[in-house]
Amino acid sequence: MISWRAIVAVAKKEYLDSVRNKWIIAVTAIYLVLTLAFSYFGAASSGQGVGFQGFNRTVVFMGSTAGLLVPILSLMVGYASIAGEREQGSLGLLLSMPLTRLELVLGKYAGLALVVATAIVAGLGIAGLVIASTAGAELWDAYLGLMGATVLLGLAFLAMSLFFSSLVQKRSSALGLAVFLWFFFTIIWNIILIGVVVATGGNLRIPPGGGGGSLELPGWYWGAQLFNPGQAYSLYMQRAFASAQTFGFGFGAIPDYASAGAAAASLLLWAVIPVVLAYLRLRRSDI
Repeated sequence: MISWRAIVAVAKKEYLDSVRNKWIIAVTAIYLVLTLAFSYFGAASSGQGVGFQGFNRTVVFMGSTAGLLVPILSLMVGYASIAGEREQGSLGLLLSMPLTRLELVLGKYAGLALVVATAIVAGLGIAGLVIASTAGAELWDAYLGLMGATVLLGLAFLAMSLFFSSLVQKRSSALGLAVFLWFFFTIIWNIILIGVVVATGGNLRIPPGGGGGSLELPGWYWGAQLFNPGQAYSLYMQRAFASAQTFGFGFGAIPDYASAGAAAASLLLWAVIPVVLAYLRLRRSDI
């Protein structure tokens, strides 16, 4: 039987370690500063001057940036969670206590997930209070949607970092895997898919004089996006907030099955399945 007391003890240790080394404070400050900066300066690029924008514009500005920033910060939180303990020799010591491998994995994930969620909610939440007090609270529910989806995105990449940390013996190897995962899911994945679309006859249109283009995308492309947590987050933002472009690039109509709900479900699965895989890996490995 699972001991919830043991899980809570491990989670508490992970959380307090992050508080002591100021990691959680640093990440919270990053989210806070970026959100306020995008809200205040975001309209300047379109010639509308500076000043705090409402929640609707802030959501649009922050959505694309969070899709790049949150994954790498979450990977950095969790990459050494198991590999670091194994390299220091403390993993065997932990498991010599009345603590099962499942309890260890769940405790570490719970503690680090609380770190990620606290940083995102605190950073975006404080910024939201500033925005509401200066630009009004209209569409505050859209902003809460942004916060919720961003937390799920952070937990998805944290879960992946936990799994890949269970595969290697050293912190340096885990760090290398974390960097590769960020590049693959945030940059390489979409390049590959767009390349396949163009190679198979997709119609890429760029207007005269440059600027944002558009690409006719087949249905399978949107299904493939659900297998990537970063792209599922972008899809959620596009569907939930009716954004037709990403970084100024239009993608045309999105099929009905690629809904905001499907994207949120994908993020939730990504936040759970790698944790299960981490436990299965740890259960079969020698410490």
